[in-house]
Amino acid sequence: MIGRLGKSSYGTLLQCSRSSVPALTTKPMTLSHRHIHMSPSPSLKSSSTTPPIPLVGLGVFIIHPTHPLSTRENPMYLLGERINSTAANTWGLPGGHLEFGETFEEGASREVLEETGLCIPPKELKFFRCRNLIMKEEKRHFVSVFMVGVWDGKGEGPKVMEKEKCRGWEWVSWEETKEWVELKNAGRKLFPGMGSLIKELNGYDDLSEADSIRLLLLHPGTLGSPIQSDLIHTSLSECRCDIHGNCTALSYVWGDANDTIHIFVNGFRFVVTANLAAALHDLCDEKRQLRLWADAVCINQKNNVECSQQVGLTKEIYSYAQNTVVYLGALVERTKCLFELMH
Repeated sequence: MIGRLGKSSYGTLLQCSRSSVPALTTKPMTLSHRHIHMSPSPSLKSSSTTPPIPLVGLGVFIIHPTHPLSTRENPMYLLGERINSTAANTWGLPGGHLEFGETFEEGASREVLEETGLCIPPKELKFFRCRNLIMKEEKRHFVSVFMVGVWDGKGEGPKVMEKEKCRGWEWVSWEETKEWVELKNAGRKLFPGMGSLIKELNGYDDLSEADSIRLLLLHPGTLGSPIQSDLIHTSLSECRCDIHGNCTALSYVWGDANDTIHIFVNGFRFVVTANLAAALHDLCDEKRQLRLWADAVCINQKNNVECSQQVGLTKEIYSYAQNTVVYLGALVERTKCLFELMH
């Protein structure tokens, strides 16, 4: 059983597994996802002069779209509690090691059957992401390949097939596992790599330096199209020139916290106030990307320590931005008349 995730060449979880999970935007990878030939290496230590080689691990997102609590934006997927193995008492995906000569699809299908009893044919499993996972404390190194498949809910559900490795399987939601990470739920710990993965997919990887910031990369779009964007990391010290030449800082009124709209950040639905959504729509260009700093999105609002630290950088962010946009709200007839009178 494995619980690691990384960046991928395969479009979206949604596209990979029908219509049951949020869409993800990813960049092409050069890694072949048909065959990888590697010699097993149990740890970072080697008993011979030959350097150890990372193991190829498989993790499988099994989506349950017909689960009563599953939605397109918040799918239910399978996690199991590990015992008597690496990272015991953590929750991870079904999976294991790729065997010599297997394709990713074949290995994923085999591991799911061996661990859960669910039969998902190789042709119904799709490549999702790949990640380099180095577990220094455990002296383990994996090239982790993540697949995604759908269980249709027919027949018996998942069973604990390897009782010496797994305490039990549960269907959990994406939002639920996000809360485990954000609230550091003491009762539920994710397999190493899963926490950072969830932060990564939702744009909130930890800020590593004292002057680290995030920028919202606003993708081209028309006025009526959904806002598509990605969060990117930079810092004031390393990217001053870049920020000075390319960043627009947005100043706006948050507005009614209950009046919200969904935009897309890193391929996931993200809730913002209607005022911010209107500002983003007005700033969105049909042909060009825009690098933007907007506090409600670029700062993790659920992390009080980060909020306090980032507020201290606000003055510098505005001073280094090439442009600062003060957004007064959507144009209505009354404001149009006022501007005409002013001119």
